[in-house]
Amino acid sequence: MHTEFGCVATKFTGRGLGLAAALGISPEQVRWRVTVDDPETWTRPWSFQMPLTLNDSEPLQLYECHEGNYGLKNILSAARAEERAAAAKR
Repeated sequence: MHTEFGCVATKFTGRGLGLAAALGISPEQVRWRVTVDDPETWTRPWSFQMPLTLNDSEPLQLYECHEGNYGLKNILSAARAEERAAAAKR
């Protein structure tokens, strides 16, 4: 899908889950929109949209996955611990 500012759309499906993501691009803004369709989890599809606006007073903060990024490591570690606890209860 394309607009006068440019738009990129991607769709992922599998195992009953549908995920559609789109980026609308203009000179000052990127509009990020995601729609989730997972009937096993929600009663109907839902969407999320966030404008990402260029603002010279707020510099772009890059996110990089590297050995100093403990946030992701901790998130994954906690998830694995929850999975082990759930398996132990069975």
